[in-house]
Amino acid sequence: MRYLLQKQEREETVIEAVIWPEPMNFENTADEKKHSKDFPFNQDGLWEAVDWLNAEHEAGHY
Repeated sequence: MRYLLQKQEREETVIEAVIWPEPMNFENTADEKKHSKDFPFNQDGLWEAVDWLNAEHEAGHY
């Protein structure tokens, strides 16, 4: 599983977490193979993103 955490400006500022299968990089992976979720842009949101990444990895959703 590969992942990316990035700051995004939407209606409000969020942390966007994106996962996709190995071995390709973000740019070369088809959008339909990527899964993402937004989290609040604060310390709690960062830990929520980490928890989501771990849960997705354990469930094999990548």
